Amino acid sequence: MNVGQAHSECNPNSSWLSDRGGWAAYTAGVMVLHLLLRVVLCTPWQFVWTATNVIHNLLMYVIMHMVKGAPWLNMDQGESRRLTYWEQIDSGAQFTDTKKFLTIFPIGLFLITNHATNYSLVHFLINLVSLIFVLVPKMPQFHKGPSDVRTMRAALVSQQLKYETMKRRSSRQQELARVGEVIRDRWEVVEAIGNGGFGQVYRAVDKKRNMNVAIKMESKQSKKPCLKMEVLVIQAFEASRHCPRFYGSGEWNNALYMVMQLLGPSIGQRRRQMAEKKFSLSTSLRATVQMIDAIQEFHDCGFVHRDIKLSNMALSCNLENRNIVILLDFGLARRYVDTEGYMRPERDEIGFRGTLRYASLTAHQMQDLGRRDDLWSLFYVCTEMIVGNLPWGKVRDRSEVRHLKEQHCPELLCGQLPFEFRLFVNHLNKLSFADRPDYALLISSMHNAMLRLNVAINDPYDWESMPNSQ
Repeated sequence: MNVGQAHSECNPNSSWLSDRGGWAAYTAGVMVLHLLLRVVLCTPWQFVWTATNVIHNLLMYVIMHMVKGAPWLNMDQGESRRLTYWEQIDSGAQFTDTKKFLTIFPIGLFLITNHATNYSLVHFLINLVSLIFVLVPKMPQFHKGPSDVRTMRAALVSQQLKYETMKRRSSRQQELARVGEVIRDRWEVVEAIGNGGFGQVYRAVDKKRNMNVAIKMESKQSKKPCLKMEVLVIQAFEASRHCPRFYGSGEWNNALYMVMQLLGPSIGQRRRQMAEKKFSLSTSLRATVQMIDAIQEFHDCGFVHRDIKLSNMALSCNLENRNIVILLDFGLARRYVDTEGYMRPERDEIGFRGTLRYASLTAHQMQDLGRRDDLWSLFYVCTEMIVGNLPWGKVRDRSEVRHLKEQHCPELLCGQLPFEFRLFVNHLNKLSFADRPDYALLISSMHNAMLRLNVAINDPYDWESMPNSQ
């Protein structure tokens, strides 16, 4: 795999005409075309105006409505390679200022040409056909874009949501443990606190240690078993302060179980409780430092997580360590080194892994995920913590999310973040599958941002002022 292609490059087709001077440059180009034709053709100036109009419209049709992608650019174009130039402009949005300009311009040129040719019937008909030829393809019915894709797939998404809802309801009906049940004469189930495709999570009391614990259970008939992998990973990761304490595992009735430390709300829940769905820069930067540290220690155990998100990070209930970020849910983790510590070879076409909102573009490309991909997911997590949302946050279609990630490339997202995140992105762009990230460099960049923004390491975190924060 080539270095630096974990993410598709920012597509210039989507924005260059909207940049400052884009419209003026376009107009100047048409004027230069007209002057060249006057010099080259040596014909009556009325014919030159018609030739200018026809050639402009022909070039506009070919470039904007025939050619797909950007064949003249050497870049990773992703989904853009399937879209015409018109469909790429402003990420496929309809009726934007740039698209209005490109629609009005040929109309204006048509009017000027008719005036310059003294409204000659022959010239009028030629110019009218040329105008219709270039305007019709601009109608929404004749091209596709993200919004059209979203409309066409709405029914499919609705059916998928209904199926997932029915699946969750069915899962809830198959309780793996009952309230009051005592597992292995030690852990008494108190209440169910979580339910999903992975199985069920219960709060229980450890009668031996007289403390609350969490019990994660998974049916033995699960089609995608994860719990055995989680036990293996948590035992390897247990020495880290960012790992939940592990108390035991085994089989009970028709299920597998794992007993672990009971934690507070996930950081994702805490973010959603904030008024603007985001944390302050102080909280975000200090949390990011901990998250990088947690991911580094996890990687040093020989695993990649492959599902980094705020919902998989929580806070300890222990008052002494209540602000320590704990990394959770290792069901998608994979060992990236063999038993002797050597890198396992990169695989091709492995299928999608991770959570749609935070997955790296490598995941969307169905390629093998390495250490860099956990950090790409962390970059999206940081953007959401600081900004409050991601451009694709409410989109459920995988191909459309990929398209939006390519359009809103990390370099653009950095415009809303402290500029130290540019170093973060630049470093990740240089990494290949097997490369070890420079975690110290990333942590140092966050410390530099904290210093520049006068963030004190002992400032209270945003969640400390929330109800039930302890």
